[in-house]
Amino acid sequence: MVSVGLSRRSRRVSTRRRPRDFSPTTYSAPATVRQLSQAYHKIPRPRWRRYWLMAILLLPLAALVVLAFLPVWQIKNIIINHVPSRVTEQRILKILQAVTNEHRWWLLPQANLIFFSTSRAREAIGREFYAESLTFDRHWPNVLRVNVAENLVVARWAIGERSFVVDKRGLLVQELPADWPAKELVLVHDLTSRSEAEAPEPKLGDEVAPENAMTFLSLMAAAWRQELPKLELSYVQFDAQALPTVQAYTPTGWYVFFSTQEDPLIQIVSLRRLLEDKIKADAARLEYIDVRFVSRLYYKLH
Repeated sequence: MVSVGLSRRSRRVSTRRRPRDFSPTTYSAPATVRQLSQAYHKIPRPRWRRYWLMAILLLPLAALVVLAFLPVWQIKNIIINHVPSRVTEQRILKILQAVTNEHRWWLLPQANLIFFSTSRAREAIGREFYAESLTFDRHWPNVLRVNVAENLVVARWAIGERSFVVDKRGLLVQELPADWPAKELVLVHDLTSRSEAEAPEPKLGDEVAPENAMTFLSLMAAAWRQELPKLELSYVQFDAQALPTVQAYTPTGWYVFFSTQEDPLIQIVSLRRLLEDKIKADAARLEYIDVRFVSRLYYKLH
């Protein structure tokens, strides 16, 4: 007999192990698709946050503008200390007022005590005055104090067509305009020879006379005013090469020889006694008087 049943083959079990796949399996959409789909579900930020951020950024600028234009900080009084004369004080005041009319960085007004630039003010004053020490003190809310180094000025110093103020150190500290109204300082004509080819133009800070000569001129001018109040001192002629001799001129043209190595008060007293005791009515005929030697006095008449 032949069997009509299906023949079954038995499967052989493979003993070979298949390599395992340990890579993570993901079923998410691609990154591009995911970004496009999430864009439609993004929650918009509230508008108040944007305005709040802008307000925070603009707050310092607004505070700066308020401080700049608040009237309480506007400079109302400028005090200047240690200046040689009222005219000099007025000139420095005008310079500072010009500075306060300017704006720093096109925004900050210099008239505001908070934003006032001391470096800009020092530079502006330095164009006309020689001051080694110049300080500014702020007295809140609206007072500015300027302290100039106390270097006493001695004379008005004429060099050619230009005129300066000279301090006790013999330094040019201020150039004077032609219409300078104050005449309280003795006028000195500097005849020291200066070669135009070699010597530069005089400038602020230059030394034009030794300190001992300036001390003598200061004391001599004070003694002249005290001992000879009715006799005007027109000017003093100074020549550095002729030191220790200087010449003092009167309005009528006669002059006096002084020595910077002798006491100026003693020389002035000798001059007064000579005018009162010997010369008297002959003063109109005087050419010069020499008091340099104190014990021996000389004079010459026309």
